[in-house]
Amino acid sequence: MVAEADEIKVKLSDGREFKGEIKGTDEKLDLALLKISTQDHLPVAALGDSDRIEIGEWVMAIGNPFGLSQTVTAGIISAQGRVIGSGPYDDFIQTDASINQATPAARCSTPREK
Repeated sequence: MVAEADEIKVKLSDGREFKGEIKGTDEKLDLALLKISTQDHLPVAALGDSDRIEIGEWVMAIGNPFGLSQTVTAGIISAQGRVIGSGPYDDFIQTDASINQATPAARCSTPREK
């Protein structure tokens, strides 16, 4: 995703853009952790605790599939600890919320999260 980038820009949903700094990567997942610096107030999404979810609980997946910003899908948790043997990591949370392969940073959250 960022391995050969000369410059990284992070664009927020309100249109503001910031220079991004790579803080970490996982090549197996094609994932990067970026940092932006600003004195501006930035919105923050609380991260969920996957150890506290329960089967049957409602979740939302928020992402940016195919460049379609601010995409939200909803569903339920149908299983935990799934092992499918198709990659370097297992112990998946199964949900019927649509999470597309092209969604670079889908996040599931439950209604009890803020």
